[in-house]
Amino acid sequence: MNHDQNITVVTGGAGFIGSHLVDLLLTQGYIVRVVDSLIAGKRECVPAAATFFEADIRDAEVLKEAFAGAQLVFHLAALPRVQDTIEHPTETHDVNVTGTLRVFASSAAIYGDNQHIPLREEEPPEPLSPYALHKLVSEQYLRL
Repeated sequence: MNHDQNITVVTGGAGFIGSHLVDLLLTQGYIVRVVDSLIAGKRECVPAAATFFEADIRDAEVLKEAFAGAQLVFHLAALPRVQDTIEHPTETHDVNVTGTLRVFASSAAIYGDNQHIPLREEEPPEPLSPYALHKLVSEQYLRL
């Protein structure tokens, strides 16, 4: 399948999950742009065939350029380390919530230790960490 006209953006595309997604998208013929601050990701994980933007998810000017003409966006950028969200609540909130208001993907973390697998969106949220709460707050912002 040829997706030459399908520009796809992956935020957090230099991280473990993001870089694997970028690889898959490239093998499927997508044009891929990666936005990553490299706080948690690694530049060497981004394939040369992808266009790379080293930037913070809160940088509106870079996002405007990276997202221009994009048909798909996979938002994986976050500061997900629970300990960091406890030790640096203001910074992690700003990245995970304020940055996410620009682009969004939630997390199963909002459901806590729910044992109903597979999880369903109808399950009540029970966040157990600041990271999970960041994602839940972002969901609420977007619903509003």
